[in-house]
Amino acid sequence: MRYFFSDSHLRITEYLKARWLGAPLGSFELDKSFIGFLEYISRFNDFDHIYCLGDFIDLSQKEYTSKIFKEELVIFLRGLKGKWHLIPGNHDPKLISILKEAQLSNFIIEDSICEVEVDNNINIVCSHFPLEEWNNKHKGFFHLHGHLHGNLPTRLGGRKDISSNVKFFDKVQVYTEDEIVEALVKEILEKSILINEECFGNLYVNSFIAWDPESKKYSLHRYSKEGSIGDFCQEYGVKKANLIFIEYFGNWFRLNTKIA
Repeated sequence: MRYFFSDSHLRITEYLKARWLGAPLGSFELDKSFIGFLEYISRFNDFDHIYCLGDFIDLSQKEYTSKIFKEELVIFLRGLKGKWHLIPGNHDPKLISILKEAQLSNFIIEDSICEVEVDNNINIVCSHFPLEEWNNKHKGFFHLHGHLHGNLPTRLGGRKDISSNVKFFDKVQVYTEDEIVEALVKEILEKSILINEECFGNLYVNSFIAWDPESKKYSLHRYSKEGSIGDFCQEYGVKKANLIFIEYFGNWFRLNTKIA
């Protein structure tokens, strides 16, 4: 399973202080968002991949220069289950420096733009900062980002802001890969333009999304040619009623409104 989250801004000092003093956690005032995050990630296993789209842990200069703090932080990070992928955000330089020095086997520092393939041929371009244009956008690649904390509209179909706003909601929002696909499809639904079959036949379609009522999953197919709906259905073995969204050079169109 793959998990995605962004902008957790974990405040971890009190938790680590309790660890190195050997004191009960209840005797320290732990950050609510951190407690909730610990409870959520306890379900991870070693085969899971967890993608943080930046601003993972907030570290002050005092914490960063404290030898014992960094040692306890490394012990905590090393103990996390799963393979963690950190896509750098603007609050992460100190943490990245610690990760590089510790060379933790369960942490990968990704490039600022990272492509991830999930189930059903769906590709996601991840970054901390939102992009107006991204690689293979015109071939149905989606885009996830953080940084905005939900304060600004995304405006573009196929792009989703997953940044948590722990300052106001005391919660880190973590998504499974299935939930991410559902959220992206919802974004497209809100931004797409409804077209009829005649318009469909005039488009040079780059890709399309189909809905499978049996598996209850979306799948993305790359087509890259003109053709009738019948051509699509015959080539990919899908029913007409299951064709949902059509991608045309970076813009999404909705063929019908009913999802079986």
